[in-house]
Order: sequence, then structure tokens, then C-alpha cells
Amino acid sequence: MAAIDLIVLGMIKKKPQSAYELQKNIEYRNISRWVKISTPSIYKKVIQLEEKGYLVSETLKNGKMPEKTIYSITESGEKSF
Repeated sequence: MAAIDLIVLGMIKKKPQSAYELQKNIEYRNISRWVKISTPSIYKKVIQLEEKGYLVSETLKNGKMPEKTIYSITESGEKSF
């Protein structure tokens, strides 16, 4: 499993979040300093991990705000992590 997979799974395991929140947390923690992670790769990775069954998504709409997709880790994702 690639480092980006582990980073994404670990952060979502700690707290379900959107790809945008993941990107902001990765920037905040300076993770891209050690592992090459671009914004598009985060979005691609959550989709790939969901297709593998490691993540599950839920689309939420809050008032007039745009829809946002929140990702949570599955049991299969926990085992892989």
C-alpha cells in the first residue's frame, strides 16, 4: 500500500471528512514535505479507496452551502490500514 493510501486512511479513521478537509489537514501538518501529495491526487485517492471498498461516502447538504461528500473508513479499510 502506498504512503498516500495510509495517510488518507489514517486521517479518515481518526475523523470522517471530505477530500477538501483532508487536503487542508495535509497542508496544515506539512505532510507534503515528506511525501509527494498534490491536491488532485487526494481527490483521486479517495475515489480509488472507495472503489476498493476501503471508504464509504455520504453526500451532505447544509442549508445554502454546496453539497459535500464526507468519507468514512469501512471495516475492510481498517484491516488494510
